[in-house]
Amino acid sequence: MVKVHFKNSIKSIIKSRRRFLSILIMAFLGVGFFSGLKACGPDMKEMLDNYVDNNKMYDIKIQSTLGLTEDDLKIVRKIDNVLKVFPSKEKDSLVKINNKQEVAHLIPYDDINIPHVVEGRLPKNNNECVIDKLYNKSLLGKYITIDNKKITIVGYVESPLYMSTDRGTSLLGNGTIALFIYVNKDFLESDYYTSFNILVKDAKQEVTSSKKYNKLVDNVIEDINKIKKTQEEKRYESIIDEANNKIKEALELYTN
Repeated sequence: MVKVHFKNSIKSIIKSRRRFLSILIMAFLGVGFFSGLKACGPDMKEMLDNYVDNNKMYDIKIQSTLGLTEDDLKIVRKIDNVLKVFPSKEKDSLVKINNKQEVAHLIPYDDINIPHVVEGRLPKNNNECVIDKLYNKSLLGKYITIDNKKITIVGYVESPLYMSTDRGTSLLGNGTIALFIYVNKDFLESDYYTSFNILVKDAKQEVTSSKKYNKLVDNVIEDINKIKKTQEEKRYESIIDEANNKIKEALELYTN
């Protein structure tokens, strides 16, 4: 009985071999496509993890519109499982490139969020910078004017801070950031920090965005939130006190 059924099946396949081959090929394609999808996810996660590790992208970033102080820095460094804190003085600025004014986001070059050089090299001093690889490709070796200072473009880079083509918005110019620029760490002068880039202890050993990684990072974020309100109030009060002192000094000068 089994032999008869097998023979009939073979005859049916032979009679409709084109249809059978078509179905077989579609089945192979489906299996291949599904296998590709199964492998694609882990491969993409591994590639992302390698990229952020190699470029030392931050695990947590603290930003403040009122600015961050040395006192804030000391307290954050004492939080459990904070491996290292890189204070930064980033800012948006109107820059002049090829006689054209653009809004650029300036990033101090440090041992964090390291850009990948596409062409040229990284800056070595305050007279050099590297710019967004998506911007004008014919500016290598030319000058750019930032805050009335002329500095030389020595390279084009990709940044781990920008995973898409969107460069963000700004209160300056037309409201759209045209490019990012990495400058030497000491180029940007300010009385306060604009952000802290934090590396979390043991986070590098975990795959980025995995459950273990997120748990490590979330625990530190919880501890940061515990001190957040106190530090914000202290910063606000210090700004008010500074402003009142200046008003007092001005009134004394005026009355005298």
